Amino acid sequence: TDVIDNVLGSFVFGPNTAPLGNGSAQMSVTGTQRRNIATYQFSNVKLSNIKALRFSTYSESAGNGSPASERSAYLHFNVSFDGVDSWQKRLVYVPSVNGAVTNDSWQSWDAIDGGNGLWLYSGATWPAPNAIPGTTPKTWAQILTDYPNIQTRTTDSWMGLRVGEPYNDGFTGEVDNFVIAIKSGLN
Repeated sequence: TDVIDNVLGSFVFGPNTAPLGNGSAQMSVTGTQRRNIATYQFSNVKLSNIKALRFSTYSESAGNGSPASERSAYLHFNVSFDGVDSWQKRLVYVPSVNGAVTNDSWQSWDAIDGGNGLWLYSGATWPAPNAIPGTTPKTWAQILTDYPNIQTRTTDSWMGLRVGEPYNDGFTGEVDNFVIAIKSGLN
């Protein structure tokens, strides 16, 4: 409805000094809620053409349930493994799969990490060639090798940072400094 609803999230000062300056975006959830900051701007982008994919998170210890050390905002986006624009689910980058989440301080996450960034798949099993459980991480490099035509969806190019996985006892966290760099000069 193009109406700002601050119940869904808001811009806040800090916490501490946010990576890009004074403020950040804060999202809170209770129960099984999930909240996102998302865009449809990156349509039909081959993953092999993404040069950088980073974001920063702040996970608050106060008011967040257990295990707080595993809770953080995370990145995910809709993909097409074969270039066909159909619903093929999402790739998910979860910070705690890629390192320790430190509460009450800003952390930067490099989702590509020289090809070593670990990703999950939102489906039950990764598509062929090796149909392993979607909860089994694959590196960015492995994804590009296994699926040479993988790209963001064309008509449903949703990409966003989310809180809530869900946590029965809620979560409050901040995000800042989302960076995506795509090779220029592409058709």
